[in-house]
This record gives sequence, C-alpha cells and structure tokens, in this order.
Amino acid sequence: KGTAAPAAKVPTKPVQTAAAPRKHELRKAYAMYRPGIDNDNWPESMWAFTTGASGAEIGLQTWHSAGGEQWGLRRIYVAAWDRKTNQPVAPAAPITTRGWSQWPAVAALPGRRALVAFETATNGELPPAIAYCVSDSDYLTWSAPAVVEGAEAADEQGSFDPLPVAMPDGGVLLLWQQGAGRQARIMPAKAEPGDAIRFGTPFAPQALPAGATRPVVRLAGDGQLHLLFQSALT
Repeated sequence: KGTAAPAAKVPTKPVQTAAAPRKHELRKAYAMYRPGIDNDNWPESMWAFTTGASGAEIGLQTWHSAGGEQWGLRRIYVAAWDRKTNQPVAPAAPITTRGWSQWPAVAALPGRRALVAFETATNGELPPAIAYCVSDSDYLTWSAPAVVEGAEAADEQGSFDPLPVAMPDGGVLLLWQQGAGRQARIMPAKAEPGDAIRFGTPFAPQALPAGATRPVVRLAGDGQLHLLFQSALT
C-alpha cells in the first residue's frame, strides 16, 4: 500500500452529481453533449455517504480524470468531504497510476473505510475488466488495484458499469454489466465481511432477461436488495 500523491488539479468543494448516463452503450452519444467526459467525468462523480468517527456526515466522491496530461491516460480520484462544512476530510487525490481506468463507483465500508470499483484495461483498444481498491480508515491510503475474478475482459466481451453496495453484515456486493447488446448480462459477486476484501465467484441471476444492462441497486431498510436495470422489450 502507498499514500496517494496530491492531484495536479483538484476540486475545492463538493460538486453536484449530474443526471448523466454512465451506461456503456450511451457514452458516445452523451459525449456529444458533454465533450471531454471520457477524459474527465468530475461533473458525473459517483457518491457514497457515511458517518465519521466524530459523528460528522461524510460524503465520498470518486471520478476519473487525465489531470491535464496525455489524452486517454486517466487516473481514478477520490475525495472525502464533511457534508456540513464542505471542508475536505481527505483531499482529492489519485488512487491509481496513469492508465486506461474509468467510470468509478464508491461504497462506504465499516470502520471508516471505502471501496472504489472501476473499469480498467491495458490499452484503450481492448475491452475493460473490473478492478477495485480499498482504503484504510483515513481515506488517504489505498490498496493497489485488484481485478475481480470473473470480471476479466474475456472473449472480447468486456465488463462495464461496476456498482459496489455495502451490505448490512459488513460484506460488499459488486454488480456489473458483462458484454453488450443481446449478449449482455448483469453479474453479481459477494465479498464476505473482513479486513481483506476478496470477491467470490460471480454468477448470472437466471431471472433477469437477456440483454439486461446498467445495474442500479438500493438496499432497503429491511435488508432487501432492489435492482433496477435496462433491457430491450421482447
């Protein structure tokens, strides 16, 4: 593990998350409306909310950015904010090195830790895999990226739109879209509670229709998971 270096260009206050599509199939069209989104999606940041050690309400923000460097080579950034004062709890900083990483999402974990999942590839011409990093309790020190087993870019399908969800038992559920078009399917994998986050074997829920994409999950107060997704009418 290592402490992330300061970012070259960082926000000085939280930004409001734009109502923008992250869905793989819509990105090119949306980029016509918001040029540069592939190089920096700060306005489309993903958020998670938790309570700090002192009882302060904390907002965790993540996005990808090239930071003014070579086009296409991006880093994943994270910042933690006091939601009442808008002051940084952990200043915005990259948690990955420059590469083909993009579209992160964050989950707040017990013990004032966080998990960020994102798409990653060895170059921009290859389909992405899903990787993740886990923080220590200060949101400043992060693990090296680890690729999720079963979410590799196999058979040129690619894996997209990861969404981690903190579970009531302290574990983490991770969902993503594997493949595209009619062959797409939503894949979940679970990491059991513990300091070492490691996801088990993913599986494709049989009840979902073919071509299900863009998973959005919410955890209800009774512990039930509610899944929203997109699918073509049949």
